Order: sequence, then structure tokens, then C-alpha cells
Amino acid sequence: MVRLLGEVVSGAQREPAVAEVLRDFTARRRAALGELFARAAARGVLRPGADPEVLVELGYGFLWYRLLVGHAPLDDTAADTLAAHLAAAT
Repeated sequence: MVRLLGEVVSGAQREPAVAEVLRDFTARRRAALGELFARAAARGVLRPGADPEVLVELGYGFLWYRLLVGHAPLDDTAADTLAAHLAAAT
């Protein structure tokens, strides 16, 4: 799965059609997480100055970086760490 995603990202750099599919794939996931942060912002539970869009970028950036670069595991511990840091913004 990791290799396939890496190839898709690589292909997106060369082929506009692949880039569009990747953008659509990630946009739906980003929108879902963004909605969670937007709701938190509407309830007033995000720290002052916390930007929901930046939190989405941080979350997915963390995941994609570990997935594509492979410098550290993408496992339950990583998921717990990411969740704790994103929750700290609330």
C-alpha cells in the first residue's frame, strides 16, 4: 500500500490527470477532518488563534511525510502522538 501511494504521488508530479485524482482523493479526507476542527472552533474549544485549516495541514502532513519518507513508523504510537498534539490545540 505504501509503495502504491508513493507511486501515485510520483505520478501526480508528471501527469495532470493523476494529480487531479490525488487532489480529489485527499480533498474528501481533508474536508472531513476540517469539519471536525470547524465544529470545535464554532464551539469555542480551539485555542485562540488556532487555525482549523493549518491543523488539517499538520495532521495530514505528518501522515504523508511518514508514509512517503519512511523516516519513522506510522503505527498506533504515531497515531496517538498525532492525536494528542492536535487535541492540544483545543
